[in-house]
Amino acid sequence: MSNPIKGFDYERYATVELTRAEWQARIAETIRAGGYRRVMYGDTYVHACGGRITAEIYADVPAPLQARAG
Repeated sequence: MSNPIKGFDYERYATVELTRAEWQARIAETIRAGGYRRVMYGDTYVHACGGRITAEIYADVPAPLQARAG
């Protein structure tokens, strides 16, 4: 099991700790729904299809390969 990675969940408006796999699952779900991820200054931002930020992850978490193939 990987160490938890802190982030901010804008949908719950709370700080959360999820594993890398859990964050990647969330990124994949967002990309499949038309959203995207971006990395800035080492943090990962997850955006819904309209551009609204849904999560800020305090690490560079790559999108899973299946999410990119789309």
